[in-house]
Formats: sequence, C-alpha cells, structure tokens
Amino acid sequence: MDTRTVVRTYLDRIVDLDWPGALEYVTDDVVLHVPGDHSLAGKYLGKDAFMGYIQKVVALTDSMRMEEHDFLASDDHAVALMRAHLTVGDEEILDDRIAIYHVADDKITELWLVDVDQAAMAELIERRTGATTG
Repeated sequence: MDTRTVVRTYLDRIVDLDWPGALEYVTDDVVLHVPGDHSLAGKYLGKDAFMGYIQKVVALTDSMRMEEHDFLASDDHAVALMRAHLTVGDEEILDDRIAIYHVADDKITELWLVDVDQAAMAELIERRTGATTG
C-alpha cells in the first residue's frame, strides 16, 4: 500500500469519526506532535497516548465533524488540510488544521497536528478544562 492510500484510508476513518478504524493505520509506537500554548500541547508516544489525546479533544466539544479540504502525498509523507467543526454549547468553532504524516511499512509512524488559529484552540481548551495557557 502506498503512502497516499494509507493516509487517505486513515483520513476517511477520521472524517467518519471511526477512531478504532483509524488506529489500524498507525504503528504501535506512533509519535504525535501537538504544538501550541495549551494543556494538550506536547508529544504523545504510542497508540494509547495517541488515543488519549483524541479522547481529550472529543471531550472538549459537544459534537465534532471533520472535513478534508486538500491532500498531498509523496513516497514517505502526506499533508492534509482539514477543518474541524466543533460545537460547544450554542457556538460552532471552525478549526482549520494542517496534518503532516510520516509513513513507513504501510503505517503512519509520526504525525504533526497544527491548528492554524493556535490562540482560538488554546482559549477553547482553557475554557473547557479550566487549565491556563502560557
């Protein structure tokens, strides 16, 4: 399976909010990088930590819908431009995100999730968790 197919299939699962299906396309020792100035920022090592991050993000919202904007791939890397529609109470937050994937042996080994509006995500996380940024 080539990089494009691996990441496209993973993204299809993400758009469907099929987290267990998505996890089939990441290695057991996957590394997730989440930059930012908030309590969820950091490096997550392994599938359990990866899923823990996803569960924390899902818990921040009342509902979430993912949408793919564009997708690029080479032999070992892929980049997806995504938009998350996050509902918090009566408010809908649009989170444009850049996801960068490294693929080896038909699995995602490392990924970087970069929110375009870092300040808005930090504010949402702070508001929902009571954690402070900075």
